[in-house]
Amino acid sequence: MEWRALRGNCMGAAVLLVIQFGLGTAVNLYVTLPSGKSFWSTVFSDGAVAVHAIVALLLLGASVSALVRSIRRGHRLLVAFTAVGLLAIIVAAAGGVAFVRNGSAGASLSMALAAAVALFCYLAAIFSFGAGGWSEHAAPADRAAPADRAAPADRAAPADRAAPADNRDHG
Repeated sequence: MEWRALRGNCMGAAVLLVIQFGLGTAVNLYVTLPSGKSFWSTVFSDGAVAVHAIVALLLLGASVSALVRSIRRGHRLLVAFTAVGLLAIIVAAAGGVAFVRNGSAGASLSMALAAAVALFCYLAAIFSFGAGGWSEHAAPADRAAPADRAAPADRAAPADRAAPADNRDHG
């Protein structure tokens, strides 16, 4: 069940990132942020900016949850993807704070690029589930390469049974 929850977390983060990207684009193109106001007054001065900030908080929660779940599962590749995804979301959030404070084009670009990195990480995590043939019942350590696995007991040759006799005349 934990694999399904982790995959759902990564998918939720990816969907939220797409929504966040659309909201951020709309805010950047169509909203003029007021100057001279406090940070929270600026954030909640416009509905689109407020929704963008709320989705950012949801995204942060989904990202932390995905990282915690991947750490609990102990799969290094998923831990790496979800950790870099969370880091990219934190970078995007810092860019958002800078953008609200000074309206910098560089801050806007950093938000967009960090969101793209995070989206890549969560999609890569989702695709890594399919590539490994993982199921919710088996952990990565339970799935050794086929050459490393012993033959199942019902297909293994019994050690006490001799090879079939050769009926040809060797004389």
